[in-house]
Amino acid sequence: MPTWLGVVGLAPSIAGLVAVMLLRRERNA
Repeated sequence: MPTWLGVVGLAPSIAGLVAVMLLRRERNA
């Protein structure tokens, strides 16, 4: 079980990666 601090620290990074992937898909399309 990840700690709350771990989740709070990983959330922004994961959201950033997803945003970058979506932006790349839009640019390619």
